[in-house]
Amino acid sequence: MITVEEILREANIGRPTFYAHFTDKDDLLRRSLERLRDLLLNVREKSLAGGPVKGDEEVWDAIDELLNNILRLSLSPSLALTLPRGLIIRHIVSTFNAVLRWWFESDQT
Repeated sequence: MITVEEILREANIGRPTFYAHFTDKDDLLRRSLERLRDLLLNVREKSLAGGPVKGDEEVWDAIDELLNNILRLSLSPSLALTLPRGLIIRHIVSTFNAVLRWWFESDQT
């Protein structure tokens, strides 16, 4: 499991800054997932209402950023990986987004 120290190092912030915003690493993860849920619901509502989904790049960028942050929290930097950690994270985010965009843009319910 990742430590707060690893989060601080990855985010390049100090401990006081982290604790000014979050009570602990679980709070950071929970709030990140809540933000992701809200973004996904917003995109889904637009899609169901016939609004633009493809062109809403700010939303997709925010989803990418949140997924990257969640994965950085979940994949400990000290984990022994055969591929670079950044590549693994990018692959997971890209795959997730490809499936998500397909789901939003298709008539699948």
